[in-house]
Amino acid sequence: MKNKIKNIVILGSTGSVGTQALEIVRQNKDAFKVIGLSCHKNINLLKKQVKEFGVKDFSITGSEKDLIKLAILKKADLIINALVGEIGVAPTLAAIHAKKNIAIANKEAILCIGKKLVKEAKKYKVNLIPVDSEHTGIFQILKTNPGRKIKKIILTCSGGPFYKTSTTKLKNIKLNKVFAHPTWKMGEKVTIDSATLMNKGFEVIECGILHGVDEKQVEVLYHPQGILHCAVEFEDGRFCASISQPDMKLPIAYVMNYPFPPKLKSKIPNTKNLILEEIVDKFGLIKLCRSAAKSEKLTKKLCRIDEIGTQKFLDGKLNFLGLIKFIKDEYSNNTRGR
Repeated sequence: MKNKIKNIVILGSTGSVGTQALEIVRQNKDAFKVIGLSCHKNINLLKKQVKEFGVKDFSITGSEKDLIKLAILKKADLIINALVGEIGVAPTLAAIHAKKNIAIANKEAILCIGKKLVKEAKKYKVNLIPVDSEHTGIFQILKTNPGRKIKKIILTCSGGPFYKTSTTKLKNIKLNKVFAHPTWKMGEKVTIDSATLMNKGFEVIECGILHGVDEKQVEVLYHPQGILHCAVEFEDGRFCASISQPDMKLPIAYVMNYPFPPKLKSKIPNTKNLILEEIVDKFGLIKLCRSAAKSEKLTKKLCRIDEIGTQKFLDGKLNFLGLIKFIKDEYSNNTRGR
């Protein structure tokens, strides 16, 4: 059965995931048609995208109301939610209720109301597929192993740019150093979260929401090469891993083409001398996330605190270590006496 042309809407089209999704469209014009786009700040790039793909429906303001309108466009087959922050929550839920399949890269939507999203997706019979390489890998493994019970999920972590850097050298670290991720090219917030290891902590929480496991069943390993993205150990002894080049276009293409195989060429990764070690929770934020995984209320609080702190860091109001302290202190203050 040949897949028909998919009409897609990209919320956050000027960011890392959005621009890579559009690159996949350029390479597969017989498979996709872009009918909706949005951006928050990069207006010039959005204008170029609108012109190139002949898009009539787009949003520059990024208001929740405008994003919802795009998320429920009648002709849309797939909504790619590449937004950053809680602004992505309402459009995701609206898209599900409009029976639109969703490729979700917006962590905040998963962290804030993920269980509801999963429940509603099942109710409305739509696909809700994560874009993160780790979670897409887990999704693929579980799809090819139906009925098997999960014993353990392994997430890998590159460690970010400062994993081997002494903490004393990080107080006045410059923004360009934070954005110099050794393995992946990502958006501002995800890159900062990767530097603090908060991103990996969030992924531990997401495993519980998306794949139905307890956080104690999720192990994190240090793996700087970024080739082994995740693995699942089943109770029957079967062990499956997701291995590919550290290229976000691979999971994006998988989700965009689902349930058909993606049309994207990639080199076979070199799996010799892979580094896989127990992660050192350098700043204590993975542990903090495990604590927050106990309830969606705690997860939502931590998500908001991280979003506020990250913006303060970007605005120069906090240094790198100050950001980590801010997250810990605010979370402690907000959960004290529970």
